[in-house]
Amino acid sequence: MNCQICLRSIKKSKYPEYHDACLRDFFGSVKVNPYLDFSPATMSVEALAKVTKRMSISGVQQKLSVRVEDKKVLPTDRNGEFILKPTPSDTGFEMSSENEHLSMLICKHMGVESVPFGLFRLPNGTKAYMIKRFDKGASNRIHCEDFCQIMNINKTPDGSFKYESSYEEVGRKMLECTGGNKAVVYEFMKRLIINFLIQNGDYHLKNISLQVLNPAPEMLFDGMTPNYDSLNTRLYMKHEDVFALDLLANKEFTAEYEKLGFYTNADFYELGKRIGINRNSIDEIISAIRIKEDEIRDLIDASYLSFSLKETYSSLLFKRMDILKS
Repeated sequence: MNCQICLRSIKKSKYPEYHDACLRDFFGSVKVNPYLDFSPATMSVEALAKVTKRMSISGVQQKLSVRVEDKKVLPTDRNGEFILKPTPSDTGFEMSSENEHLSMLICKHMGVESVPFGLFRLPNGTKAYMIKRFDKGASNRIHCEDFCQIMNINKTPDGSFKYESSYEEVGRKMLECTGGNKAVVYEFMKRLIINFLIQNGDYHLKNISLQVLNPAPEMLFDGMTPNYDSLNTRLYMKHEDVFALDLLANKEFTAEYEKLGFYTNADFYELGKRIGINRNSIDEIISAIRIKEDEIRDLIDASYLSFSLKETYSSLLFKRMDILKS
């Protein structure tokens, strides 16, 4: 059996589905019971599938705040330590919890910072995805803002506000509010390319956030928050746009895209040029991804997706990998 946190094989442990070390990293103790004794019906968050201009899986996923009390994971309406996300029922998003777990692990293995996350079994036998909150430090709350907040984009009833920009504009704004820190923009470019690879078409403004770890009068952001909400959305929406936002500002496309009709390395080079990341740096990102092909295949094989979803996930991902090789 593979651990429902790291997906590596288990030889001996307190609970058969988890390494002791993985549970200790997740909960801070191996004594916490990882089996949840409440059902998705406990959740009070309204989660109705709505068809908008851009249908988003985040619009149908229920999220529940939970915390550890008396060595058990329990729902809470305050001081939540984790976010629990069961697979939506009757919405066409089959095994989205397993999908998000795998996608987040791929991002992590590609060097993207993350907080602990894993799969946990509900009483009805289904698995729910759970992630530790990253906005709480050891003694204080960490200031975080997503790019709707940073760019002062107001909410709209249909949710389209999350898509009202481009990655170029995000990158430029990121430079501005980090004091010209190109390392942060490099990290943004890396995450964008990885989300392209795993076919996450929902990397929108609310899924891109910055944090302040060391508050100062000038209120500059230190860097990106740990990763969250990455999954292969094309498993469910086969005709969605490749990106949640326009790649370039002013709805522009590169000559290569106009010629080929799909994105290639040339499009990332152009975006990089516009936000201060040179071609060599982008090649470095892509090379670091390509050398981990076998590792990615192993993660997909070890995941808790069904056999058919594993095949589809792998086929989609490695088609994008071939594009990055061009």
